[in-house]
Amino acid sequence: MVGKRTALVLASYGYVPPLPHSDAVRKRTRLDFLTEEEKVLRRKLLNREAAQKARDRKKNSILLMEQSIRSLQSENQSLRQTISLLKHKCQEQEMRLNSIHCQLGLSTNGDQTLKSEQIEPSEPAVLFPLQQGVVLCVLLLICLSFVSLALASFSRPMLMILVSFFKMMSLPISPQRSRFHRSPRKTLPMR
Repeated sequence: MVGKRTALVLASYGYVPPLPHSDAVRKRTRLDFLTEEEKVLRRKLLNREAAQKARDRKKNSILLMEQSIRSLQSENQSLRQTISLLKHKCQEQEMRLNSIHCQLGLSTNGDQTLKSEQIEPSEPAVLFPLQQGVVLCVLLLICLSFVSLALASFSRPMLMILVSFFKMMSLPISPQRSRFHRSPRKTLPMR
């Protein structure tokens, strides 16, 4: 499609665009009737028109981008306001929670809120050697009472298994005297 300005210039040279045919093979008409100077002028006009269209498209795309930037900035600002509002509400809830804990007599650790109470064991997880010995003796007594009650019903191989179990249970407590204790590995010198 030829622009208005180009059509006026071409009309001034006596060029009339051909009417569209249904059987037209060529999309462009031959410009044999134009002189070289007219062809150059026509090419310049078409180039100007194409450049103007490109500038218009670029301007429209820039306007669309600016509009999307403005909408994204407003959305960002509203999200920031929502975040600050939620932070404020969270702080209020933490203060209410702390006041409730104070009313109930629960202590909070400094300024931190009580997020989860950890149950402290009353005794350490690793028992002292004396306590380990007591536990082993109780286990041994339980096993002996079990053996004395069920001795008649066990066969000889089962008794051998129980005897080996008792021997294993009567191992020394400290690892230095244990026969299962490994000595540090001797490493070979590096070459």
